[in-house]
Amino acid sequence: MNPYFSVLIPAYNQVGKMDECIESLNKQTFTDFEVIMVNDGSTDETEKMLKEFCQKDSRFRTYSNEKNGSLIVARFTGMENALGKYIFLLDSDDYIESDAFETLHDELEKNPVDILRFGHVSEPSGDVMLPYHTEDPLAAFMDLQMPPAVWRNCYSASVIKEALRKGKRFYCNMGEDSYFSSLFFSCAKSFGVLDKVLYHYVTGNGMSTTTAASSMSKLKKEYESMKISGENICDFIDKYNPDYSEKARRAVRHMYRYILVQNILFAPSMKEAVEFCTFFKDEGIDSVYEFGTNVMLPYRVKMELKMTQEAFKDIELDNLLEVVREK
Repeated sequence: MNPYFSVLIPAYNQVGKMDECIESLNKQTFTDFEVIMVNDGSTDETEKMLKEFCQKDSRFRTYSNEKNGSLIVARFTGMENALGKYIFLLDSDDYIESDAFETLHDELEKNPVDILRFGHVSEPSGDVMLPYHTEDPLAAFMDLQMPPAVWRNCYSASVIKEALRKGKRFYCNMGEDSYFSSLFFSCAKSFGVLDKVLYHYVTGNGMSTTTAASSMSKLKKEYESMKISGENICDFIDKYNPDYSEKARRAVRHMYRYILVQNILFAPSMKEAVEFCTFFKDEGIDSVYEFGTNVMLPYRVKMELKMTQEAFKDIELDNLLEVVREK
């Protein structure tokens, strides 16, 4: 008999970084699940570690991609091999509540839906985010009303099967969740919301680590990944959900704005910040360039004044999500 849940865990160079993740699975009060771990071309001993996990628990299976194909390809590998009635996506450096699967099972038995969304807490900050209530999650994600993080949802096997049929594998290292959110929300017919924290998102460790220092080479690399993801989002939506085509293009602009925001905030100087804006003008993306010069450069000036001059310490800085969102 197939398991109730399939847990998909991509892993790239995660030796010594998965203990809490695996322990949270071992502690589950609901035990009818399988764990599919995908070694995505790791250069350390991740593959050996995953095989050791499998030897300790017959519910665990592991697959390996010969070379690093990015989170997109690793998740597709896991999806192809999932046998569960519902699919749960778990990042290798995160962990879940001990009753997460029991809670999801009970809710899905009462209210079977294609996608059930739930809350998470960021660690170590302790910030809690409950799911945004909406009847149209695809539009809400594209309008920045809720984050695209795909690990905040549990998916029916029918959604995953449809996503495998319609989706495309490609390499990128930013914008993966935006692509999968476009894919999964388009393939689902029914949605549910569970106002309970089940997931712990760990920042500053392993796969969740981001580099603060900005440079033009870093911006260009992030832009190329976002561009590939954005093109695939638009191609998919145009083909399968054309009513959302304009929203999809706006979502891609949001993605470009996001990387511009991050790089301007951590630019070594105002000179580099200006150059980051000019990059988007050179790429012909005028709306992002104008956003950078009209909003983010003044924001950066205010931020520096707040940090360096006593007289400006009480300047209020706008919420970055509001800054990024198009009015």
